[in-house]
Amino acid sequence: MTDPRDSRALRLEPVTDEEPAMLMTSMIDVIFIVLAFFVCVSEVKKGRLGVDVPQVPNAEASAAQGDKEPIVVEVTGDDRVFVCGEAARSEEELTRLIAQAVERLGTDAAVHLSGDRQAKNGTMMRVVSHLSKAGLKRIEFAVQAGG
Repeated sequence: MTDPRDSRALRLEPVTDEEPAMLMTSMIDVIFIVLAFFVCVSEVKKGRLGVDVPQVPNAEASAAQGDKEPIVVEVTGDDRVFVCGEAARSEEELTRLIAQAVERLGTDAAVHLSGDRQAKNGTMMRVVSHLSKAGLKRIEFAVQAGG
């Protein structure tokens, strides 16, 4: 057994296997605390967006002005498209029916586009694209009040 007073027994050798490094755990904790602080004190805008919507006349006022007959386009819940009461079974037929309505009523005629709640958005956008390509600019969406 060694004598505890022996100087060789108390000498500690420095360990050189580890590189000096900065502990990241405490820095990450501080960053999360600062992030939580900014989340808590930041002002989150709740409510509605400020959208400037134009005023449009109601249907009775439009009819009283003596406007031309509108082009009525309907999209059903199963994505069938009707132009002035006639079914369009293909893209070509839809183009043809819109062209006939434009020829009869002109490009300045209003289009009343109504879509079923179950109709796909893609179908509605396809119909709007066909109407725009035909030169129609007054596309009015028919909606039901009350949401």
